Amino acid sequence: MRTIIENERVGYSSKTIEHNNKKFKIAATNGNCYSHLIIEVYCKDGGLEQIAFEFDIPNYKPVTYIDSDERRLEGQRANIKAAEDYINILDY
Repeated sequence: MRTIIENERVGYSSKTIEHNNKKFKIAATNGNCYSHLIIEVYCKDGGLEQIAFEFDIPNYKPVTYIDSDERRLEGQRANIKAAEDYINILDY
């Protein structure tokens, strides 16, 4: 698994990776009353197709908006790691 690009700020983190000659985008978002984790795969035409979201991914933990910025970032990082593990387990 190779990281292509990462973006991180409180409330939104994303990571684009390459695995088995496929590119994936993982996005962890959170805000007032929501926490999401989405995995998408890049299609041949350059578009993205969603393959999983937070309820599909083992070890996903909701990130609470009222936590400190550092705890929110830690939660986002942990969820991105859970998504990478999911991709590895599926050997997508």
